[in-house]
Amino acid sequence: MNDAEQIDQAIGAISGGRVLDIATGTGSTIQWMMETLKDYEWFLGVDSVDITLRTFEDENVFESDDVEFQRMDAHHLELNDASFDTVTTTRSLHHFADPAQVMDEIMRVLRPGGHVLIGDMYSDNQTETQMTHVLAHHWWARIDAALGIDHTETFTRQQIVVLVENMGLSRVEYFDYADFDGEATDIARTEFTKRQITRYLDKAKDLPNFDAIQAEADMLLRRLDEVGIHGATMLFAIGEK
Repeated sequence: MNDAEQIDQAIGAISGGRVLDIATGTGSTIQWMMETLKDYEWFLGVDSVDITLRTFEDENVFESDDVEFQRMDAHHLELNDASFDTVTTTRSLHHFADPAQVMDEIMRVLRPGGHVLIGDMYSDNQTETQMTHVLAHHWWARIDAALGIDHTETFTRQQIVVLVENMGLSRVEYFDYADFDGEATDIARTEFTKRQITRYLDKAKDLPNFDAIQAEADMLLRRLDEVGIHGATMLFAIGEK
C-alpha cells in the first residue's frame, strides 16, 4: 500500500459528520473529503477572501446543497465551541499569520472525540527536483510578505509536528506524501511554474528590490530547465480530540 492509499484508508474510517474546512481555497480538500470520508452530513468551507471569486476544482462542490462557504478569519472563527465533528486545513499553515492561534481555534470548534486533518508541504529532506518547488515557493512567499500578504517560507517537518503536538490531541497519525509521477522536466509541469513566476514578477514590479527579485526569478527559470520540478513532500496529520 502506498502513502496515498494509507492516507485515504485512514480518512475512509472517519464518519465526518459536520465538517469544517479552513482556508478552503479552491475547494479541493472538500472534494477529497466528500469522496473519501466514510460518510458526512454537511461541509462549511471558510476562507479569508471572497470564495465566490475563486475558480473551484469541481463546480459541483460549489453548487452542492451539502456545502456552504463563508468568508472568515481562521484566527477568529465566528463559530460556536464544539460545533464540528471534523476540521480540515491543508496547504495553508504557512499562510497563517499565527498558525498556533489557528490550531487553538480548531480545538475550540471541534467536539470531543472529533477528528482533524492537517496537511502542509515541508522544506527539509527533499530531492533536487522537489527543492525547485521549495525554492520557488519561498521566493513567492517573500514577494507576498513584501506586499503585506500573510505568507511565510514553508516549515520544516518537525515544525509542523510541533504545531500539531501542541494541540493536545488524544491520538495522532502522521503520513508523508510525495508525488513523483511524471518527468521532472515535463513541459506542462515546468510551463505552469514558469507562468507562476511571471505572475509574481508582475506583482513585484514596484518593489524597491525588484532587481534582486528578477535575478532570483532568472535562477529559478534556469533551474526549471536544468533540474525540473516535482511537488514538495507533504506531511498529513490525522488526529482525534
